[in-house]
Amino acid sequence: YDFEGPVYYRPGEIVKDHSLIRIDDTFHLYFIVVGINGEKSFGHATSPDLRHWTRQPDVFFAGPEAWDAAAIWAPTVVRYAMDPRYFIMYYTGVNTYYAQRMGFALTSDLKTFYKAPSASYPPFYGDTSWMYWYENQWSNYRDPGFFRENNTCYLVHTAHTWAWKGAIALAT
Repeated sequence: YDFEGPVYYRPGEIVKDHSLIRIDDTFHLYFIVVGINGEKSFGHATSPDLRHWTRQPDVFFAGPEAWDAAAIWAPTVVRYAMDPRYFIMYYTGVNTYYAQRMGFALTSDLKTFYKAPSASYPPFYGDTSWMYWYENQWSNYRDPGFFRENNTCYLVHTAHTWAWKGAIALAT
């Protein structure tokens, strides 16, 4: 590995938690943009070769609902298995108490993501029989990772147990 090679960097922009997906001949990089008001948007950059980047407009924003109004973290973008014309972005939404949930958004153009309506697709968190989670205090359920095996889709997330030990939660 060449860790001294070119990187995505824009002076004055803080970039965190990212997702990289290649579609045809273009790499799409999605990441948290840390702004003056916190981590409230996901940036987007494209590259033909992972060395030369073009910054695109931000693709997704926190809020307006309370469950993800304080911050959004850890975008994970994957092709939608049921219809390859679409892509899903799984992400962590954070409320004002820093309680974290998973939500998702859809796109067909990789430029504008549409948040799934909470009434139809409620943001979720793990099983509280083993996982520490409260709506009104810091509660970890973040950093989604997606994979598919034998036609089953899986999401993994970082969580804390009731004994306050780090854990990885699995959802199918």
